[in-house]
Amino acid sequence: MYQALDSHIETILLNVVALEADIFAVVDSMTNIYQTMLGYGIEMDLAALAMVSLAVEDVLTLQNQLMIELTMDLVFETVLVNPTLMSMLQLDAAAVTLMQTNLMDQYTQVKTDLLLIATYDFNNLTQLQIDHMYDFMSMLSPEPVVN
Repeated sequence: MYQALDSHIETILLNVVALEADIFAVVDSMTNIYQTMLGYGIEMDLAALAMVSLAVEDVLTLQNQLMIELTMDLVFETVLVNPTLMSMLQLDAAAVTLMQTNLMDQYTQVKTDLLLIATYDFNNLTQLQIDHMYDFMSMLSPEPVVN
């Protein structure tokens, strides 16, 4: 099993490391983050989300989006469908397909929301935008987010 999956797992890990490097490069390039967040004149949790959304916007180039999607496909359509691994994990094809569908749906929703939030004028947010930001944080948080 390991020999059959070795190159695929290597590709997955290399893709994760490449994405991580891009994330660190973007975050490192952001200067005066705290002063920028204070300058927005909004709650710090919203300001932090603003900075995250701007970083994600820079990281999610079309090339990186494609790499993420191809990596997820590789995980679900090549690695997790290996019969030995499926047996070890007590999965069947329907469970793997459902996991893939759920993960892709979540990825698409988070990506869409963060890229939309990145377009906001954080110095002049509407109540609808503030509500959207809090709704987004609530979606990600196991704890209720109060605005």
